[in-house]
Amino acid sequence: MLSRSRSAQAGVTDGSLVTLPVEVEGLYISRAVVSDGCGLVPHRLAPVPRRRHQGSMTRNEALRLYRPIRAGIQRVLKAALHTCSAADWKRGATQLGVWSPGRIEVQDESALDMVADVGLFEPNQRGRRAYDRFLERQGKDLDPADLDLAERMRSARFSVFRMIGRHELAGVWVDDVLNENQRIWILDKGLEASAPTGLEFGLRLFDAGQLHAGFGIVVPADQEFTRLCIQARRKGDRLPVRHSIAASLYAEAIWADTMSSAELELVNMMLGLRRERRRSSTRTR
Repeated sequence: MLSRSRSAQAGVTDGSLVTLPVEVEGLYISRAVVSDGCGLVPHRLAPVPRRRHQGSMTRNEALRLYRPIRAGIQRVLKAALHTCSAADWKRGATQLGVWSPGRIEVQDESALDMVADVGLFEPNQRGRRAYDRFLERQGKDLDPADLDLAERMRSARFSVFRMIGRHELAGVWVDDVLNENQRIWILDKGLEASAPTGLEFGLRLFDAGQLHAGFGIVVPADQEFTRLCIQARRKGDRLPVRHSIAASLYAEAIWADTMSSAELELVNMMLGLRRERRRSSTRTR
């Protein structure tokens, strides 16, 4: 189930990311509680056509395939987190705007999960990822099934997806809007239960073999941000982000949770005026 922030929906769908350790050498992590708020109002899409997948697989068979994958993801991520250095945590926290001198300040566990995701899967200044370091150093300690899953997780990508509809067996159909609307089956009970048709969201997922699986964090994607990313991809230009798509969407979700309704309304009004000036400037060129 998606938790709600003041401006949009964000949260952990299936609990894939484990509760993170707050005792990190050289760091102090401070957490607080935030209140809930309103959700997204999605646009409507045409219903997805029903089609058979994986032959005559039933829903129960699909869920039996899904459960060990989900449990394996949790085990792998829990082991990988120990590879994150203080520098990895600081980098993730800095990119998400929750780093204060000597400490990480987050509102809740979901925000801390986002910091960990960036620290593990986004490259540092030398182009190296903590997750790759984990596989090189600790991969041999995993049992064969988890090692195979961990290797698949190495190719996980973060993108923006649009909810198309429920899959006929389990999970959902989504389109990867930044990769030519590639249609993907994600077996995720949280999205299946609560994601409305038309929802655009950011998620890190990977090909788990017969299906795609996410790591658990789902964050809303602003329509203007998505449009600019799509345009940049089509033109072959650099994406309009400072660090990564994941860091941009995570930071926005965390930022929205820390603002009051009045503050958020004022900021949205200012952003709307800024976007209108940008459109006007483009039309006059």
